[in-house]
Amino acid sequence: MRRTASVQALLAAAATLVAAWPLTSLIETGPWIWPIVAMVVGVAGVGMLLRAVRTPSALVPAVQVLLAVVAIALIYLPHTLSPGVLLDATQALIADGIHTGQVAAPPAPATVGLRFLIAVAVTGFALITDICAATLRAPVLAGVPLLGAFLISAANTAVGLNPVYFVVLAVIWLTMVATQHAQDLQRDVTVRTQALQPRALESPLSGHGHVARLIAVPVILLAALLPMLIPHASAHFFAQGLARGAGDGPVTIGFATDLDLGADLNSTNPSPVLTYTTSSLVTPPLRVTVTSTYRDGHWVPDEGVPSAVISDNNTVLPVPAATDADARFTTGSMKVSGSVLAPDLFAAPYPLRTADLNRPTWLFDERTGAIQPNGSVKDYSLTYRLLKNDEEPAGDERLDPDVSEPALAVDRASESAVRRTLAPLRASTQWETARNIQNYLRNAGGFTYSLQLADTRRDSDGQPLDPLSNFLATKQGYCTQFASAMVMMARADGIPARLAVGFLPGDPTGTANQYAVRQSDAHAWPELWFSGIGWTRFEPTPGIRATEAPAYTADQTGGVSRNAEPSENDSDTSSAAATSGAAQSSSPPATAAGSSTGDSAPAWLHWAGWLLAVLAIGGAGAVVLPILARRRRESAASGRPTPQRVEAQWQQLVWDLSDLGASAPPPGSPRALERHYRNELHLSGDGQRALRQAVQTLERARYAGAGDDRLDLRQDAQEIVHDVRRSASATMRLRAALWPRSAFFALRDAVAGKARTPARWWADRHR
Repeated sequence: MRRTASVQALLAAAATLVAAWPLTSLIETGPWIWPIVAMVVGVAGVGMLLRAVRTPSALVPAVQVLLAVVAIALIYLPHTLSPGVLLDATQALIADGIHTGQVAAPPAPATVGLRFLIAVAVTGFALITDICAATLRAPVLAGVPLLGAFLISAANTAVGLNPVYFVVLAVIWLTMVATQHAQDLQRDVTVRTQALQPRALESPLSGHGHVARLIAVPVILLAALLPMLIPHASAHFFAQGLARGAGDGPVTIGFATDLDLGADLNSTNPSPVLTYTTSSLVTPPLRVTVTSTYRDGHWVPDEGVPSAVISDNNTVLPVPAATDADARFTTGSMKVSGSVLAPDLFAAPYPLRTADLNRPTWLFDERTGAIQPNGSVKDYSLTYRLLKNDEEPAGDERLDPDVSEPALAVDRASESAVRRTLAPLRASTQWETARNIQNYLRNAGGFTYSLQLADTRRDSDGQPLDPLSNFLATKQGYCTQFASAMVMMARADGIPARLAVGFLPGDPTGTANQYAVRQSDAHAWPELWFSGIGWTRFEPTPGIRATEAPAYTADQTGGVSRNAEPSENDSDTSSAAATSGAAQSSSPPATAAGSSTGDSAPAWLHWAGWLLAVLAIGGAGAVVLPILARRRRESAASGRPTPQRVEAQWQQLVWDLSDLGASAPPPGSPRALERHYRNELHLSGDGQRALRQAVQTLERARYAGAGDDRLDLRQDAQEIVHDVRRSASATMRLRAALWPRSAFFALRDAVAGKARTPARWWADRHR
């Protein structure tokens, strides 16, 4: 038994590391990984040692937890071990880790706070998994903490996890379950069996293989579905008015008059908006529309007639306001299928090079670079351009006044706050200023991504702030606010800017080079105009619900402007205001609406809530699913002819005894079945008498009971089960109540029956 517990401990440690390993793709690699690996291995080693010296089972987890806490304190809090300082230092590390996770785009910097949080989480999962698998000898339950560790990685990656992680984790977990099952059968054979002649025993893995697969079903479903339901931590989307539809069915995607995308970001609809295949290494967001019109705190579609021209398939399209496109851009390609965008809307990366819409002609807007398909287009292919990483603005081209005028209009309500925030970010060139703005919003400014906007604050006169000023003050919002802020700051510096709305590149479907874009992938980003390269995408939204910042926008100054002084365009008043505004932006205003500070709940509280939800779902499945399957099997025995009904009652007795640790008898006559259970079970006199009567009832039903409706062995079966349960251990009784093997046998038969139904239907049809 101790040998099996040691094997389970090693498997639990390996499974924990596999479940948590994808976290390394979200954080900058470094030596921080190995202390966590050591703690996971240490948890397993301490448990193995304690069990080897016969430590009471109740003390093993306590010692493991104590040593894990000491190890974490020595590694991450080595100079603060006095009780008076330890609590404050721990709180500071937690706050630092949460802040890093909220504002840093992956791979996030490996700050000591983030390393501390990951160490606590992974070690905690390792402890729970070891307790379930090795101490309690219930590896089935170990699937719950392993699922939790896996979901942390799955819910925080925007590109999807490699299926290898899940496959390896599932194999290790099923191996843990199989190992425990084999040990249980071996114990039963060596301790209880007293047969004087050889008898056939089922392979330890034969019946278990079915059970393990059936147990794996709810866990696999949870792992597949929950990442779509759980909001990404520190994630960044934006989409109210973009997607129209709810529930789980197909939706029609269109645009409302208000291009704020907040509602779509909370969508749990798993139906794809579209799918596409591409072999390109870089896929930018799929733009659907752009607008330069910001009115009363909201973006609305541009007015006027666009400059659209007739085009046809595979014609090389120009890049609006760009020169020498072939030299400045590289090319990618994709093939789209199943688009549910509303008529006249078209999703594609910008700028396009060619398109094939499977129709003779369509319209191309030379002003925005967008295609107007004149109807719905479900399947199409295209090639698109990507600005080279080392390209920068060049030349002295000017925009058409009809285009530049709305693209330079700064919102009057927020202009003061916009200019104060912009002043310390100005550089010697507008290109560098744009980079500084992006870095400030994405990394250096202390902004937090949240689908829940902060409460509206008030200015010194007691008036509520406009939406954009409130965002710059509270530093909390989603991609709409981040993109809007960058557009207005760019305009304040004289850079034409507009808002683009569309979708993130989506997630892999599991098919090679195929990706699915869903409603919750809606996104908004700014496009800034520069001479020579035209409208250029930036990505100020932080975190993993946004794409990585384009390489050509990489900030070489670490967020510090090359020219922190205001430019000549600023008045002395603006300069003074900028100085005070910069200081003010680092701390929240003193006055807020009502008594609220606008702070959201701590990130760990949200994670705790989701973890409890996962545990609740797992617990409900562990209890409800077996009970439902068992009742269904019991009801199937009623209303049948006497022989079949009694056989079903006997089968139920076999399953009940199997729940309590008895091995199933080999096929044989009723008296052979009786001999099996007399040797297998420690029955009292009443139990043996009930077994004899049950066997006699089965014998009459099989050989002479076709017309006797009074034959029934349920009462004798209940007495046998009650007798066995009284002598079973508390652990065995608990396992039989929560995870009865009989329920999974019944479910297995039900699934197998459903799987055979199409074959039977086909055979009957062709007779």
